[in-house]
Amino acid sequence: MGLLCRGEGGQEFAVAELCVFKSVHLKIYADICLLRSSTSAGPVLGGEWNSMRLPIIGIDNVNDPWQLCCWDTDTIVPFNRSICWIDYHRGMLIYDVFAEHIPTVTFLAFPLDEFPSAHTHREIKPFSWLYRGVSAIDDGRVLKFVNVTRHDGIGHGELKCGSGFTITCHTLALGSMVWELNYTITSAELWSSNPHLPHTILMFPQVNVHRPYVVHFLISEFEYVIRKMWLVSIDMSTRTVESISQYINGKEGLKTDDADFTRRRSSAPASFLPCEFMDDSTEKRCAKNA
Repeated sequence: MGLLCRGEGGQEFAVAELCVFKSVHLKIYADICLLRSSTSAGPVLGGEWNSMRLPIIGIDNVNDPWQLCCWDTDTIVPFNRSICWIDYHRGMLIYDVFAEHIPTVTFLAFPLDEFPSAHTHREIKPFSWLYRGVSAIDDGRVLKFVNVTRHDGIGHGELKCGSGFTITCHTLALGSMVWELNYTITSAELWSSNPHLPHTILMFPQVNVHRPYVVHFLISEFEYVIRKMWLVSIDMSTRTVESISQYINGKEGLKTDDADFTRRRSSAPASFLPCEFMDDSTEKRCAKNA
């Protein structure tokens, strides 16, 4: 379920849930449950729940209907007036919750070198969320997509000896439905210019909302149940590691007040929030900087 606020103090809001409906004729629809604030204008009545079944536009490839049949939402991100349901194995479903006319749901595929097929879905899907991240920046007007592609073909675990990875970063601007490539960096380039960076896989990429050329990653031990993890910040424009700081302290963390957090993150690693919450201090800072 996604939440989107707009207006001064977030006075206008929308809450929406999306489920993909597959008909017997392989026609794909989006079943929407929507609650909009009573101040909202448009074809949807504000102040109470509404349900609707909408066709999904943007299905151009012959394999797109199959992709949507296998849809599995990993996370939800706001994008201007829309809420995006994201399946990190294939793409996004974008719904304009404040539409003033007939609402629509649009499918936008991720810019992947190899699009998932029926043969790779079962093998790779459980791990795509580890290596991909969508972040909303510029007050939700721009989306950034970061993808870490392993060269060893392994879904989860340490890199094979002598193997590496490639990081790509794309941008989707408001009003566009085309991903623009910004950066491509290989592990060999990172390791050669940053010798202190461990030769291990980078996971859970998230873009810095204030400095979108900086991407944060997690690196982890794999041989222990209660593992140590570190936060790595990389300037993609200069291929420079800005910082490496400890995030989870393994067994040592069990002796602190953060023991429950250490157990939870070790057993179920998770990404950081992919967007920014606006508050009074943020609004005042933006006004001051303007």
